[in-house]
Amino acid sequence: MLVPAGAALAALLMWRFGAHAPPAPDPVPSDVPPPAVLAARASAVAPPSSAPARPAYLRHYDPAMELCRQPPLSAESEAALAKPGSAMERYMQVQADDLKAYVIDALLARGDDQSRVAVAMLRGDVAGVAEIARRTDDGMAYGMAWQVCQGRGAQAVMRRAAAAADAAELDAEVEQERAATASNCDALSLERWAQLQPDDAAPWLHQLDAARRANDEGAVAQALYRLGQARELRSRWPWLGGQVMAVLPDDAPLGGRMQLLTDAIGRDAALVAGLGVSAASKSCEGAALQDGNRRQQCERVAELLRGRSDRLLDRTVGARMGERLGLPPIQPDLAAIKAMQERHADRYGARLDKPTACDALRLMEEDGAEVARLGEWEALVSRFGKP
Repeated sequence: MLVPAGAALAALLMWRFGAHAPPAPDPVPSDVPPPAVLAARASAVAPPSSAPARPAYLRHYDPAMELCRQPPLSAESEAALAKPGSAMERYMQVQADDLKAYVIDALLARGDDQSRVAVAMLRGDVAGVAEIARRTDDGMAYGMAWQVCQGRGAQAVMRRAAAAADAAELDAEVEQERAATASNCDALSLERWAQLQPDDAAPWLHQLDAARRANDEGAVAQALYRLGQARELRSRWPWLGGQVMAVLPDDAPLGGRMQLLTDAIGRDAALVAGLGVSAASKSCEGAALQDGNRRQQCERVAELLRGRSDRLLDRTVGARMGERLGLPPIQPDLAAIKAMQERHADRYGARLDKPTACDALRLMEEDGAEVARLGEWEALVSRFGKP
């Protein structure tokens, strides 16, 4: 299965700086500066007063601490710097924090509700995300907020409040956060989302998932009907990552921007995981297809998924549904989709084998920006041509 560009970027960072990094040699190689020097560099606040003023996001910048410095570090040295709690790790986090502050200011300067929702998501402010949605007419902002309210962030707020209550330690701040999150999120609905974006199947896919879990066959039939009437299915992957990439300065240090993008795309991944396209497939198999109306609805849903969705996974599911339902084949068929996946994987394979994967990181960021702008499928078609 194809890993989306954002997820590939996050996975690559884990490979370079996470559990898959080779163990650090002992002692530290000679081309790595002493720990005291690294720590001083990571905690530097500003360049000397005689130097030209730097933008705020570069106030901690140190070329010797960068991932893709010149001359490059050896693989052995990179492993030493990648140890948990190392000066390099702290440096990258400081860079990410500086960039995050810049990105938040840049998004707020745009003044639109999508940018405000992105800022609230970056801050982890679930109640703030939902409050913006309550008063917006922007369907994209509303849909993202509804998904945030169903996600792990909102659940974490409720868990914190419950844990504090169990310990008889519920303070005013925790209770205020819980009450605001519950009130604002409860005011959002799939019906309102569908009203704001009538051509998009996404809210009805969520509705179908909820109807199946509730064993409500009437609601399942209604959701399938509305899915079949939709013009498109938009996954919004990677929406928050795209918002961040749109305002990142070109000279932002690579380590900090990768750290920030990994956080943003991780939040995107939590939302996309909730887009239960499998609910459509499971609603269109077995005995259910003996009903003529259900089969007709399922045929229309298959046409939507295999021909009018922006995510490769959805097109794969749609193609399989089409085969199961006996629909005439269309392009791309399953073989063409598999070929597209392989071409995408080959784009990175050789680069990941190098001691330093800086070019792969840059390439993945470029691809991620294109996916955010065009959607995953159209980005692949733009890159490789139609299969």
